[in-house]
Amino acid sequence: MLFDDAKTKAEETLNHAVGYAEARWNLIALKLSDRTARAATAFVVGIVLGVLAIFFLLFISVSIALALGGLLNNVAVGFLIVALLYALIGIIIFSNRMKLLFFPIMNYLLATFYKDDDDKISG
Repeated sequence: MLFDDAKTKAEETLNHAVGYAEARWNLIALKLSDRTARAATAFVVGIVLGVLAIFFLLFISVSIALALGGLLNNVAVGFLIVALLYALIGIIIFSNRMKLLFFPIMNYLLATFYKDDDDKISG
């Protein structure tokens, strides 16, 4: 009788442990898929915004170059000035790439993957 009760309790405990392990595994899979979906969505949004920014910069650059060319009576010089401006901006960004690009992107990705469920990422 005592042995049967112990056996029954052990089986119940094992069933609860298996159920807990399955539930925990499902929770981990759901969290991983949620965080992966958030990262993928952020990537796609970043690509779309990047393409829009490139088009904006292209058209504004051509407009500025044409305006400068009109002021200087030489369109080629206007485009050269805009190109030199972009080269200067590129050198500044390249020399500060860790601070301006790498760390903010890394921090955002880490915040996305390792945030608590109750936290909300602003932005």
